[in-house]
Amino acid sequence: MEFDVDAEETILSRLAEYPAGKQLRQAAKMAGRQLELLKPAVMGQSAIEPNRMYIGPAAQVPNGFTLVVLANAKKVVTVYVKLTENAAADFGDSPARPSEYLVALDEVIRKFGAQPGQRAPDVPQDTVARVLDMLFAVLPPEQRQKVLQAAVAIAADGICLALVFLIGPASSGTRGLFSLAWPVCIPLAPYIDRCLAAA
Repeated sequence: MEFDVDAEETILSRLAEYPAGKQLRQAAKMAGRQLELLKPAVMGQSAIEPNRMYIGPAAQVPNGFTLVVLANAKKVVTVYVKLTENAAADFGDSPARPSEYLVALDEVIRKFGAQPGQRAPDVPQDTVARVLDMLFAVLPPEQRQKVLQAAVAIAADGICLALVFLIGPASSGTRGLFSLAWPVCIPLAPYIDRCLAAA
């Protein structure tokens, strides 16, 4: 995996797969800049090979956790979650319609988001739970299970996965309608504790 590639470039390249990619470019830039701040280049004694040095990007994220990043054109929200394959059964039970989810998710970004690198308000755990439910509820059950399995497997390999949700204006320009991309899956970098030996 190419961890040295800029996260913003990676997300923008993935947007080519989405019909509404142009409406999401600014949100993609916000998410990419935030992710770059979470994978700085580090140097130190290797955690795997004690007689060697590790030099390269490392995710400043606790082992086993997945990043869920939500971004619009002005703000970004990042939450750390520990996903399990069994979590699929917990998602998707909400009776709300997808359009209502999008309004609610955009409101979460407006309320709890910030510019990349700036301190953002803490997201309450009950809000995190609702966000996860909404994000996974819009996926068909089979895709939901595949995403969760991939997140668990990638974390087990010592790599931090970022699941990115982008929201922007509808291509029609109609107020109250949105363009979105979800999930944009970015294997970010090895967890820092897997890269560097403890001091």
